[in-house]
Amino acid sequence: MKVNGNFPIEKLGNSNTEKLKEWVQAGILEPHKRKFVNFLFFRIKNASPGLINEIARMANSGEITSWGRQFNEFVEAENSRLKELNRLQKSKELSEQDAKNLKSYSHNLEIDTHLPDLFRESKKNWGFITTMSFGYNGIKKVYPNPEKAFGEKKPGNNNPELNSIFKSGMYGKYISDFGNQGISGDVSKWKEIDLMIMVAHNLRYELTKRCGELILRLEKFNTEFLFCESGKKLYGNKKDNTEGKAIEPFGFRDGLSLVPIFKNKKREKIQVRRKGRREVILDPHCGSFLIFRKLEQNVDLFNQRVNELTQDLFFTGSSTSIKNPEFIEKRKFVEAQIFGRFKDGTPLEYSKNSLTDRKIELDKKKASCTTLLEKLHSSNDRNQIKSLQQRLKDLGKEIKIEEKEIQKLKEETEDFNYYWKDENTNIKIQTAFKKCPFHAHIVKSNPRTDDNIVDGKYKSLKMLRRRIARRGIPYQEIGEDGIKRVGLLFNSYQRDLQIQFVELKTEWINDKSFPEGQTGIDPIIGALQTSRLSNNYNGETYCWMRNWDNREEDHPAKFNFNGLVTFKGGKCLYTPSLIHLKKIREIWKSYYESLEKKDYKKIKLAKAIYDEVDDESFFRII
Repeated sequence: MKVNGNFPIEKLGNSNTEKLKEWVQAGILEPHKRKFVNFLFFRIKNASPGLINEIARMANSGEITSWGRQFNEFVEAENSRLKELNRLQKSKELSEQDAKNLKSYSHNLEIDTHLPDLFRESKKNWGFITTMSFGYNGIKKVYPNPEKAFGEKKPGNNNPELNSIFKSGMYGKYISDFGNQGISGDVSKWKEIDLMIMVAHNLRYELTKRCGELILRLEKFNTEFLFCESGKKLYGNKKDNTEGKAIEPFGFRDGLSLVPIFKNKKREKIQVRRKGRREVILDPHCGSFLIFRKLEQNVDLFNQRVNELTQDLFFTGSSTSIKNPEFIEKRKFVEAQIFGRFKDGTPLEYSKNSLTDRKIELDKKKASCTTLLEKLHSSNDRNQIKSLQQRLKDLGKEIKIEEKEIQKLKEETEDFNYYWKDENTNIKIQTAFKKCPFHAHIVKSNPRTDDNIVDGKYKSLKMLRRRIARRGIPYQEIGEDGIKRVGLLFNSYQRDLQIQFVELKTEWINDKSFPEGQTGIDPIIGALQTSRLSNNYNGETYCWMRNWDNREEDHPAKFNFNGLVTFKGGKCLYTPSLIHLKKIREIWKSYYESLEKKDYKKIKLAKAIYDEVDDESFFRII
C-alpha cells in the first residue's frame, strides 16, 4: 500500500499487536483514565517547514503518546494492585472473599475508593497523554497529497461519501440536524479549527503548565491558538452506590459497555476477530475519525422533569413530597426507564431495583438471621425452636439466591445483551426488551443484540458494525453571566463516519420507529425537527412501565426533554496513526521526488523540507 506520493505505509496485520502498540495514538483503543483533560484548538495559517518538523519531533520523541506506553502503564498499575491484594490477603487484612471480588474487577482501572493505596498512588504518578488530530482543512495543509491516505474510496470501505462527510464537517448537511440540541454559541470559532491537541494528566497544575508551553511553542510555527475546552472527571456518591466511580453530570455511571479490545481480563491477547470490534475503531492506516461535541446539560431541569413524570405515573391526584421514601423509590425506577440503567449502572432489564437497594435488602435479611439466632439460643420452647429453625433455613436459602444474583448483576453491569438462554433448549432467545422500554437511552444508542439470533430489522442493521468508541469527559465552567454550567465534552472514535456516527444518529437515536413501532426518539440526546420546536411544545409520548413484573400495566405519558441537552459546538476530526506523524517529513520528501506534484505552494514547501530550510528563510523566499 502506498500513501501520500511514493512513500509506502505498510498495512497492519490483524494479529500484529506489537506494531499496533507502536502505531496507534493513545486514548483511541482504550480510555486514557486521566482525571483532567485540556483540548487545545488551533488554526494553521500556512503550513511551514518548522511546523512539519515540530510534528515529526513530537511524534518521534514520544510527546505524542502511543497506545503502547498507555498499555504498559495499565499493566504496571494492575500488577502493583494485584501484588498488594495478595499481601493484604496473606496478612489477613483483607478477607479471602473481598480479595476475590476485587481481583475479578482487575480490568476496570478507574480510581476506586476500595482499591489499595498502592494502586491509587501508582496511577497518580502516570505521565501525560498527548494526542494530535486534524480537521479536514488541517489535513490538507499538513499532508502534501491527503487524498492518497484519506480519499473517497479508502481500502476496506465501500462508501464513497465517507470523505464527503469529513469534508462537510459538523455543520454540513450530514451531521447538522441538531434539532432541540441547538445550535447555541459561536459557530465560526469551531469552523476555523485545523488542529486539535488533547493533553491529559492527573494533576491540574502540571496540565496547565504543559499546555501553556505547548501553545507558545506551536505559535512560533505560523499557527494561531483559538481556544481551550477543559474537562474533569466527576465521581459519584455513596447514596447512589457510585462512590469512586466515574459519572456524567446527570449522576449516572459513565464509561460502561466500552468496545472490548482484549479476549480476556488479563490483557494478554488482543481481540482481532469481527466481534472484537477493533476494525470498527481503526481504519487500514491505524487512524480513526474523531467526533468532538460540547453538550451542555441542564441538571436542575432534568430533575424537575423526572419529578413531574414520577408524579404523573404513580401519584396522580395526590400531592406527594419528593422526599417521601416511596416517591424516591419510584423516581429511581423512572430514571432507569429513561436511561435503561439505574444510577449505579444496574441494567433495568435484569433488575427492578438498583444494586445498591438490593444490597440494603440483603443486609436486612442477614440482620434478621442474627436476631432469629439470638431468639433460638434463648428459647426453651420446642415448637418455637422448630419454627425458628425452619425460618432460618428458608431465610438462608433466600440469602444464597440473592447473593448469587447480586454477583451476576455486578458482572453484567459492565456489559450485557438483551437476550437470555432457554432453560430447556439452552438456545439464546431475544428478550424483545421485556423489562426495559424501547425508548431507553442505552437501547436507542446501543441495542446490544447479536446478529446471529436477531431476525428482521435488527439483523439488517448490523449492530456490531455501528458501535463507536466513546471517550467523553464532563466539564464545568462559569458563563459570561456568572452562572455555573455543566455538561459533557463528547468524543467518539470510529472507522467510518457514515456507517457509525451518522447512521447511529439518524437511524437509531432520531428514528421514532426504532427499534419497534412508535418507540419515539432518544429522550436524552434525540433531536426533534427544529420546525416542531415552539412555545406550545410539551413533550413526546412514550410508553412507561408502572410495574417491572407486569408490562400489561404500561402507561403512555409525555416527557418533555427539550432543553435537557444543548449542543454548544463541535468538530469532525481525524486522528492519524503515529507512524504517519513520525514519517511526515519523509512523506513530504517523497512527494517532492514523485511525479505527482500539482500544487505549486506545496511543491515549494516540499522543497524547503527536502532542503531543510528553516521557517524564517522559507517565508522570505515565498
